Amino acid sequence: MMFVLACEGKSEVFLAKSLMAFGHLSLPGEIFLDGPIVMRQFGKYLPILSLVPINEDIRVLRIGDTQRDIFSTKGLELREGHISIETYCTKPEVEILVIIREGLYKQYAKVSREMTPKQFIKSMFHDFSPEEYFEKNDMYDSIMEHKRIRNHEKGELFLADLLHK
Repeated sequence: MMFVLACEGKSEVFLAKSLMAFGHLSLPGEIFLDGPIVMRQFGKYLPILSLVPINEDIRVLRIGDTQRDIFSTKGLELREGHISIETYCTKPEVEILVIIREGLYKQYAKVSREMTPKQFIKSMFHDFSPEEYFEKNDMYDSIMEHKRIRNHEKGELFLADLLHK
């Protein structure tokens, strides 16, 4: 089985790499392109995916802010039955995990109607770099806390549902 770690943006890629480095995200098979990638649709990766044997199962693990995006499988019709897509949500934004880790959730909740988590983080940490932050900080506990305190719609998966201790 081949796994594709398809991230909504660069911050999610940095987070996924960090989770792998800290041992919280490992998969029982080959990882497409050896790690997480920014991929909102298959489009530019279709030529590379076509090199994977047609009967090999491909499991796409999407990491992003929302599960509402429709992930088109156009161009992969021959793989029907051999491709699955699962979405793991970090809503409202991946930066909410930093807010939780830094103990700022109550403070953020007071301004959440006026500021996105990304704006809040920029106001608190002027030189914030998601890459450096996720590289240095184990986000496991924050991800578990996110699942505990946030509500998702029925059937939505939390990033916590993908991890192991």
